[in-house]
Amino acid sequence: MVTILAIICFTLPILTFLVLLFAGHLIKRADNVATGLMFVNFLLALFIFIQTFGGQVFHTRFAWVNFGEKLLPLTIGIKIDFLSALLLVIVTFISSLVHLYSKSYMHSDKQYVRYFAYLNTFTASMIGILLGDNLFAMFVFWELVGLTSYLLIGFWYQKNSAVRASKKAFLLNRIGDLGFLVGIMTLWSQFGTLDLEALYIGMKNSEVVNGMWSVSYTVNGFTIIKSLDMMWLTIAGLGIFCGCIGKSAQFPLQIWLPDAMEGPTPVSALIHAATMVAAGVYLLARVFPLLDSFTLDFIAIIGCISAFMGAYAAVSQFDIKRILAFSTISQLGYMVMAMGVGAYQSSLFHLTTHAFFKAGLFLCVGAVIHALHHLQESLEKKHIHLDFDVQNVHLMGGLKKVLPFTYLAYFVTAWAAMGMPFSSGFLSKDAIVAATWGWAQVKASQGQVFFYVVPLVAFTTGFVTAFYMGRQLFVVFWGENRLQHIYSQAKDALKHIHEIDLKMKIPLVLLASLSFFFWFSFNPLSATDSWFYHQILAVKSVVPQHIPPLDLYAEATHHVHIYAIILSVFFAFAGFGAAYLRFGKQKTNTFTRTIPISSYGILQQLSTNNFFLDDLFKRLITKPGLRIALYISYFDKKVIDKTVDLMGVGTVLLAHITAGIDKYGIDGSVNATASLSRFIGRKTSHIQNGKIQSYLTLAILGVVVMGVILFLVG
Repeated sequence: MVTILAIICFTLPILTFLVLLFAGHLIKRADNVATGLMFVNFLLALFIFIQTFGGQVFHTRFAWVNFGEKLLPLTIGIKIDFLSALLLVIVTFISSLVHLYSKSYMHSDKQYVRYFAYLNTFTASMIGILLGDNLFAMFVFWELVGLTSYLLIGFWYQKNSAVRASKKAFLLNRIGDLGFLVGIMTLWSQFGTLDLEALYIGMKNSEVVNGMWSVSYTVNGFTIIKSLDMMWLTIAGLGIFCGCIGKSAQFPLQIWLPDAMEGPTPVSALIHAATMVAAGVYLLARVFPLLDSFTLDFIAIIGCISAFMGAYAAVSQFDIKRILAFSTISQLGYMVMAMGVGAYQSSLFHLTTHAFFKAGLFLCVGAVIHALHHLQESLEKKHIHLDFDVQNVHLMGGLKKVLPFTYLAYFVTAWAAMGMPFSSGFLSKDAIVAATWGWAQVKASQGQVFFYVVPLVAFTTGFVTAFYMGRQLFVVFWGENRLQHIYSQAKDALKHIHEIDLKMKIPLVLLASLSFFFWFSFNPLSATDSWFYHQILAVKSVVPQHIPPLDLYAEATHHVHIYAIILSVFFAFAGFGAAYLRFGKQKTNTFTRTIPISSYGILQQLSTNNFFLDDLFKRLITKPGLRIALYISYFDKKVIDKTVDLMGVGTVLLAHITAGIDKYGIDGSVNATASLSRFIGRKTSHIQNGKIQSYLTLAILGVVVMGVILFLVG
């Protein structure tokens, strides 16, 4: 029953996509059909989620491809446990709200039906990742998510920036996916299967002997023994993590995510909150038992770097959506960091809370952009052509007066993003920073004091997060409207800005309410006392050597938890207070459009330019790649093409010579023989005249001639 419902959950968005794509223009209210079916999907997901409480697992699989007697078959199936059901609820819930929100936000778009079709196929691809019980199925849908995100990011393909952003996202994700494929093939070559449960069992039964990673299993009575160098265990884990680096926009492949803001804002909410970027963390959760200690340490460091870089880059951005994009990179860094330090439950807890408050933030930002677009349209009706960037926070300010509902929703979701007390973000984020502290203590006891940098960066990132979220709150909603000061034509602009309609308000109400603590815990100050936290069952490593001491990490975390809470709250309030002193107390901020980025100090330039990672990629990858392409093109034109051309000329010349020999040699000799025969025939034909006297005369003449010859010879 549950498995059938899960299949329906997967197929409904696909059917909706096909109907909208091929017959959407025939349906009067295609948006209502798509939104209604997505809400049905959410209800099905909610029912499935309830069935998994108490650790219930529903698993169905079958052999898909048989490779022979000595090889395990390639299986494929559906596995539904608490984790997959939880993500299924999150994905369908956020997607439903985005559908509802988009009915107003995208109403005037010419490609309205195509937009909803893409949303459904994107959701279906993500559901496929969640339901797959093996790495092969996950990889197939992983690639489909990449394809559909390419379509959504480049939805407004008339804009060159959108086309470039979609290609950038697609290509950078393929880099990460190449590593993912290497990890998958390593596990396949060792265990002969990609079924996750079989991999757990095979890994648990494997062993390391003299530096060789060995495993044996039986197939149809045949015993198969495989051995690889121990380094391949690490390579498998790091390869799969590369897939996470690409999808979840971690260092150094995070540069695609800010550019992905070129897509419609509801798409940004869907990508950043619950689907594409969350897929990387979900993948780590699935393979967590297969990761060795070195791989987990590497994951923790990458997550730590990404969390800080994302937060720091958000500080100086002026595009309201890019600020949230860098925030997503930072928050995903927290989740990845948590996986690396063994805080499996805390990572998934933060994945859940982040889905709600980040979706709420993006939809609030969408409401602001929608209102400013409406302002432009209102001014156009008065024949005032004011072409300004509706996403530039420097042109905003004072919007809480005209958008009070949006401001309240934004404040609540931003409060959660900052990890402030009584918010859901506080519970999940503080569980992570406490885990990093406990993990570092265990590492330090083993002589690895360097790892204390991870909790230090985690706390510092909390300060920076509160600062940039406070900055955005104050700059956008507080003070006076700066658009009126910069453009004289925009005088009394606030009179033309109106609050959003009910279709856009409902998602904001639901997401803002889910940003409070009481949905997840009765104790507002401790994640470990949360009923939701304990529903996420902890998992253990099954690697044969260098098993991470997860129990030691958990025990050390328990001892430092209260101190971590105090420090985290202190840093969060300090960051928010610093933002208030810098931006909140000024009635009219002095931002203008004329300050060139080149005049910024080096620290601000690092923030504004995202540590110059785009320039680094251009210098290390793009430009060398173009040079190589130019050299290959030159070699192709000047060497290969010339060689082919010369061979063509030589072939034509040889053909002419051969044709001449054939025509004048072979055909000529045959024709000459025929002509000679014809000539002789003609000259001798009169001898055969039928007169006996002629024949006798010739015979006598012949005898005489022969006699003369014999006489002469004799």
